[in-house]
Amino acid sequence: MKGIKYLKMMVLMAAFCIGVGAFTSTAHATTKSVYEVEPNDTMDTAQELEPNETSAATTSAGTEKVNMLYGEISLGDQDWYKVYFDSGKQYISLSSGEDEAIFDVALYNENGEQMYEWTHDESYKGSVGYDYVLTKGYYYVKITGVPSYSGSYNLSVGDPRYYTGGDHLTLDRVTMSGGTAKTVSFDWSQRLDIPRDAVVDRIMLSDVKSRDVANVTYECVASKKSIKTALYPWNRYNMCDDGLLARSKWNITFGYKQNATFTPYVSIVYFYPIGRDGKMQK
Repeated sequence: MKGIKYLKMMVLMAAFCIGVGAFTSTAHATTKSVYEVEPNDTMDTAQELEPNETSAATTSAGTEKVNMLYGEISLGDQDWYKVYFDSGKQYISLSSGEDEAIFDVALYNENGEQMYEWTHDESYKGSVGYDYVLTKGYYYVKITGVPSYSGSYNLSVGDPRYYTGGDHLTLDRVTMSGGTAKTVSFDWSQRLDIPRDAVVDRIMLSDVKSRDVANVTYECVASKKSIKTALYPWNRYNMCDDGLLARSKWNITFGYKQNATFTPYVSIVYFYPIGRDGKMQK
């Protein structure tokens, strides 16, 4: 039975790490897996959890720390968990990997006062991150079984799980002449399919040769920041900490080197947290 339970946990963990959308997946994470420990049916017997330590940058680098709990729930069962949160936005991330999964969830403060409650179901495939802005202190998560479901779930708390997405496009044709720089633009500021808090991790440029331009500057209008490179092939990596928002108007400026004509092709990869109800934060 232990072997079957372990195999089932591995399947659920795989489901927990599936992303959504084009180019979407989770990066490699350091995952600590723990089992639910009974009795945990009351606030007084709540099982203590370690919060995640993640960010867009650590997810990209594969150094995020995720603490994932594997639990089981049935009708009439209550599973209580205790966690210490720092101030700020905190996430309660849930998944089960089973199509029929549904259970009630509630968040309590250390005084036993219920702050939020909701019903989790598996209509969204993958990790569902319910986010709340909290003050520093201990909190309790209660998971309650409902009549229509008996099964298992994955739970992690604290920092969110990050997913990656991206897109690419062909820019307007550029003619370099007269010794002056040239700028082309594209506007993703109204792209609702891009999460509002997605930050750019990589910009890759092709069809612009090393002899065509002296340098390339990428300007993110929404973030009021620019990144310049004089190194061919004009790509930039590991940019999450720069805070460039993907959903923005972008200006790409080519420094003059010689007269040349080319049609740039740009690809952008970004990271974003899964938010409330498992949806991208639009």
